[in-house]
Amino acid sequence: MGPDSRLETPVPREQRPVNQLKELKESPLLTWATLDGRAYQQRFLLLYASLLGLLAAPIAAQTFDPGVQPLEFALSASIGATLVVAVVSFRLYITWKYVCDRLLSASVDYEESGWWVGYDGQIFVKPPEVLARDRLLGMYEVRPVLRRLRITLQVLGASLAASSLALALLTRQ
Repeated sequence: MGPDSRLETPVPREQRPVNQLKELKESPLLTWATLDGRAYQQRFLLLYASLLGLLAAPIAAQTFDPGVQPLEFALSASIGATLVVAVVSFRLYITWKYVCDRLLSASVDYEESGWWVGYDGQIFVKPPEVLARDRLLGMYEVRPVLRRLRITLQVLGASLAASSLALALLTRQ
């Protein structure tokens, strides 16, 4: 993947930003952020619907009787499902952000670990070829993913705020 990997020899393979990016792209959950627009939305809507039906609605029904307070029940269940989707989205965001920061940085912290070495934190200054490759990956592959996740988090936050306000107004006595 670009420059000779011998340029990064001191850094263990699994701690190299380019390999961490590859792992993100291969992870079943973390790769959601790279899907095309429609597939991306479908995954999150499926997660939301599953959480709503299997977890949030039964819990909300313990507080608000769906037959007597249908709007309160629906809002409460929706808040619960949306909150979990927001946590999953946030987890995706911070994981991708960590790798992006490592790709864009001119140096990389790494740890040589093993029973013979101990746990020594080291700093590897990237050679120009590695830095150029990593920055290109960070700018053109990871930043668009972060932008999309940031928008998702903003939408979820606005939805949570609006739903919570509506529920608070409905239950106010």
